Amino acid sequence: MLGRWLALMLALTLVAASCGNDDDDPVVADEPVATSEPATSDPAEPEPEVSDEPEPEPEVSDEPAEPTASDEQEEPVEEDSGGIDPSLDPIKIAFISNWDIPSLGISTVEKLVAAEVAVEAINARGGINGAAIDLFTCNVPNDAASADACARDAVDRGVVAIAGMSTPTNGNAMAIFEEAGIPVVGAALEPSVWGSPVEFSITQGTPGLFVGQAIQLANLGVTTARFVITDFGPTTAGPLLFFGIGAGQMGMSVVEEIYVPPDQVDMAPIVQSAIADDVDGIIYLLAAPPAILGFERAVRQAGFEGPLITSDGPLDPPTVAQMSQDTRVASLVTLNSPGGERYLAEVAEFSPGSIATPFSGIGWLAINVIADFASELDEVTSENLIEAMSVATDVDLYGMVFNADFTSPIPPLAAQGADRIVQRAIAVATPNEDGLLLDGELVVVFPD
Repeated sequence: MLGRWLALMLALTLVAASCGNDDDDPVVADEPVATSEPATSDPAEPEPEVSDEPEPEPEVSDEPAEPTASDEQEEPVEEDSGGIDPSLDPIKIAFISNWDIPSLGISTVEKLVAAEVAVEAINARGGINGAAIDLFTCNVPNDAASADACARDAVDRGVVAIAGMSTPTNGNAMAIFEEAGIPVVGAALEPSVWGSPVEFSITQGTPGLFVGQAIQLANLGVTTARFVITDFGPTTAGPLLFFGIGAGQMGMSVVEEIYVPPDQVDMAPIVQSAIADDVDGIIYLLAAPPAILGFERAVRQAGFEGPLITSDGPLDPPTVAQMSQDTRVASLVTLNSPGGERYLAEVAEFSPGSIATPFSGIGWLAINVIADFASELDEVTSENLIEAMSVATDVDLYGMVFNADFTSPIPPLAAQGADRIVQRAIAVATPNEDGLLLDGELVVVFPD
């Protein structure tokens, strides 16, 4: 299925039944541990003199006694818990994605870190109206059975919402969520979610990402483009389909795509074929950073000077830092925004040293969107969340992408069955030494 490609894209660096953190305890910010200095003994004092004089009787007053300092301290002192009310039941949210794919040798734990950091930061600010978020995480290692198992596990645990689910081979997961009436907020990357009434996409997903890259190449003057893509069988159909739609709407020709074996190391033969047929622009989606860097270098060594564009899913900061600065990188969100700055700051605070990327930031954004809606409800239930989201026309996405109107799908994508896609923009950045694609600018793919 198409989503399988995204699993790769997500994990390669914008949801076997093995699960991630299935700890039921809420994720809360660590609290400082109070310490006390050891008591020290004072030097011995002389014994008091004993007097034979009788002790005077104490004066009795009718006035009530003033409270003493010790009286005032007798009330229990509550520890600072960041505003979390321990009497409230935690609000259960699931994060389902594919940060570990052993079969492909891929690990993108930054996606898991982004979700956990979002919850820790929200809980540190007092949670959702005083209730802590209890985060359940589940990894989908590139097979439908695992996606279904994660979905059933989330339902059994009583979660009120799903963040993510941007995985490959979603299987029957969306059908499971529909039956349970649980909303899914994230990137609509899988065909099985595009028409689901419980899907609330905050990005353009696969459709807009590849239509957008075609538009970018055409705007750079490309007249004949080629798609170079890792060969994962029929799951590559989605990117090719939507790139072709974008090229057609821009009047740009697309020559036959080139499939790259997943284990391909030598990119020279691939490049010679890629630049043939008067191609003057290339989009590439390759399996792993070594292949990306190898292809890019081989293209330039072959003398090709046309524009190159790729998407950020497979990219981590060390790879970005080594890429050519004239390569365009498309993403579903931008870190060049108030939300991106907050995301980076929270990763630095709650998970120092961890990687942060635009693609992993989608999970962070999805959890914050769920929390924003939940904070406006008297009772946080899946039914109430769906009711509120279904009529939302100006969903704050913190500048990481345009605010969303969940009531207004994009007609060209709806015609392709993607009638839950509401986002009209992608981000386009260029690599630089910091590796974070911090100069990303939002680009309108479909005008209003």
